[in-house]
Formats: sequence, C-alpha cells, structure tokens
Amino acid sequence: DDVYPGWASGVMELPMGGVKGSESTGSLTMLFFVSTSQNLAVELTLFPSEDAMVTDPHESEALRFQFSPGDQFYVPPNNTYRLMNRSTTQPAKLFFAMLRPVCDRDDSSSSG
Repeated sequence: DDVYPGWASGVMELPMGGVKGSESTGSLTMLFFVSTSQNLAVELTLFPSEDAMVTDPHESEALRFQFSPGDQFYVPPNNTYRLMNRSTTQPAKLFFAMLRPVCDRDDSSSSG
C-alpha cells in the first residue's frame, strides 16, 4: 500500500469508567488534548510492544500516565495504547488527531 501524507481528527467522549480498548497506532502518530474530565482521571496505558494487545496485554509491563483538563499527549507510531476514564463522577472529552507519515513517492528525486 502507498503511504500518503494526511490526517484526521475528531472528538472522543469516555463515560464515567469508560474504556477505549487497546489499539495499535501502526504508522500513525496519535495526538490527544483533554478538554474536560475530572483531574487526573484520564489514563493512558502504553503496552510494551505493538503486538501486546493480540493475546496477552502484558498489564504488569505497561506504562501508565494520568491526565487532567488542558493536558496534551501523543502516542508515537508502532505502539499499542488504551485510554480509560477513571472518574466515577464525570465523563471525559478528548480531541484527537491522527497523523500519517510523509513519504516521498518518487525516490529518484532524493538521490544526488
């Protein structure tokens, strides 16, 4: 498949206790902005490898980060991540952007 530059964006709402299941970023970079939530209630879990979600999520080896309204974070390419709203009192709203890598379609122009 051709890799082409591009992006997409949107809004994600996580209800109280809600989880966005594990997903691989593949070649994408995922950017997030926490618009509304309880303080430190949005949890990002990064798994140790892109394949972690397939059979065993390696929970004990995962890295966890907690975010509050106004915080921004990203998930680099070739990672597996999960998002969770740990709040029992408030939904969370996140804005996100998915960025594709830029690839030169004509490699001959890059050689000297």
